[in-house]
Amino acid sequence: MGHKPGKERLSGGFNQSTNPSGPVVNVALKAPDLLTIRKIPTTEDNQQYAEEKGNRAATLRTARHLNLITICGGIIALLSLVAVYASLWQSRQTFALGNRAWVTITDTPLSAGSIKDGVFNSVIVNYKNGGTSPAINFHTKMGPVEWTGAACQMKGGRTPYYSTMTLGPGATGHNLNEMFVVPQGCSEALNRGEAAFRYSGIMYYQDIFKESHSTWFCLQYEGKTTREMSYCPEGNGLD
Repeated sequence: MGHKPGKERLSGGFNQSTNPSGPVVNVALKAPDLLTIRKIPTTEDNQQYAEEKGNRAATLRTARHLNLITICGGIIALLSLVAVYASLWQSRQTFALGNRAWVTITDTPLSAGSIKDGVFNSVIVNYKNGGTSPAINFHTKMGPVEWTGAACQMKGGRTPYYSTMTLGPGATGHNLNEMFVVPQGCSEALNRGEAAFRYSGIMYYQDIFKESHSTWFCLQYEGKTTREMSYCPEGNGLD
């Protein structure tokens, strides 16, 4: 029989192909499995590992300490800055308090015999700048005289107008409050304690540091106890 060119199965597990140039043989080989080799650590290896582990732990502790020191340093620096600012602010406040104007009420000159029936009566407020610098734009706003008691039922008098001025250090002055005429029998009612009156006002000014201040006052007269001018229960004040 005739033979056709092509692949033929050969014995021994090889494949043989024919071509014009000659046979080609394909060989399939299986590699053996690799053996797993495990190294048993020695005493020196264990010591080296322990040293490396200790060094890493020491490095980590050092880094943590440095971070803590840095944070603490930042907090201390911030607190120091706050302390410096507070000290400067306190120094400025102390300097301002020692060099600003202070306007206060000096006395209450009205006496028991000053109120008379049928004539003009006035209430005088004396003041003084006890500071070491001028009181700038100083002016006063006075309220009306307030009366109580049946014998002295009347409205207040004329409230004067006070222009703005500068009150130098140590300078004194006075405000003439209302000019009023009391009805007949009012002065006797005051002295018997059957009537009373009071008046109040506010003084405004600025210091050389351009801070605004005020001094308020309230004075009263009633003849039941002292028969003299005295401070109202709420008293006087300043800022």
